[in-house]
Amino acid sequence: MEIDKTIEKWFEETKAILAKKKCSEDERFYKLCLNIIRIVKNYCKASLILLDNNRKRPAMALLRIQIELAAKFSWLINGKRENEFDVRLKKWENKTLSDRLKLRKDALEALPKDERGREEKLNQIAEQVLKTTDLKCMPQDRQLVEEMFSNEESVLHGVGLYRQFHSAVHPDILVIEAVESQMPEETVEGDYGPKIEDLKLHSLVNFAWTIKPIYEYYDMDFEREVGSEVKKLVQSKK
Repeated sequence: MEIDKTIEKWFEETKAILAKKKCSEDERFYKLCLNIIRIVKNYCKASLILLDNNRKRPAMALLRIQIELAAKFSWLINGKRENEFDVRLKKWENKTLSDRLKLRKDALEALPKDERGREEKLNQIAEQVLKTTDLKCMPQDRQLVEEMFSNEESVLHGVGLYRQFHSAVHPDILVIEAVESQMPEETVEGDYGPKIEDLKLHSLVNFAWTIKPIYEYYDMDFEREVGSEVKKLVQSKK
């Protein structure tokens, strides 16, 4: 419960910071910041609910999503500091359009040929938009995660766990074969992973990393306001 309350407190404090710093020319920036912390908080709370019910691997899948969102957001906000916000935002939008187009194409192949007309035209329009865009692609998720967790202190939390949590999103044959050997130690069938309390702390840290670029962009002391609290909670759980 302490972790849940801390995430909620940071969320409200960050909302207050954004509202105080908001100005008319930054309306879109303000909304993006607010919406990203809303989404990540939702995933954090969902992962905590799963962990309270001993569902480690489903929670780990949500933790992976939290890390990805935090890394993308950090990259976007750093662009704001470097006067590249609009360019990076456009790259993210183009990456989204490209990914959705691929999914649409896959779905289109499942339709009878006589029902593909309208969908094919929409796909052609989307492809044309992408072709006329003279911008380099957005970096891959793994690269963004490595950039966000580049310092020594955070490498173990970030890059290592990002890779580890991949198998929770995409269970492979090694995960499946490991279930039986792990079962004596688990309370839920088909589930295994790190300790519950450790996973809860990862969710807390993920939310902290999500709001960190907001504090840094506004030249606020993240370490004093949030970072020191993270360290205290981590130490108290050891």
